[in-house]
Amino acid sequence: MFLLNDKYNEITENNNNQIEKSKYVCITSDGWTNNRNESIINFMVTLPKPLFWKALETKESLHTAEYISEKLEEVISEVGQDKVVAVLTDNAANMKKAHKILNNKFNKIIFIGIFFYKCLN
Repeated sequence: MFLLNDKYNEITENNNNQIEKSKYVCITSDGWTNNRNESIINFMVTLPKPLFWKALETKESLHTAEYISEKLEEVISEVGQDKVVAVLTDNAANMKKAHKILNNKFNKIIFIGIFFYKCLN
């Protein structure tokens, strides 16, 4: 267990140092369901190399715009809102609404929803 904690602390310190040295960063986020059918929201910080920031098991919390905007606001605060230039998510309705909520609080950050699609062969 100590080895895992040591590695976690090492990676966390490395990520924080890289973010501190960066003038600007972007945050990306996506929700998904793991193999046990549990809802997860993950957050990455891109500088331009992507760094894993954290994953949240959302349990009973619905992925509403209010909940998502609250969690994105936490990440923006953790990373440093003066460094965040953009937040990139998918283009789902709840994300679009979360972008509007956050745009009212962080008018210098660009909020972008990307449409992802699966190619079928």
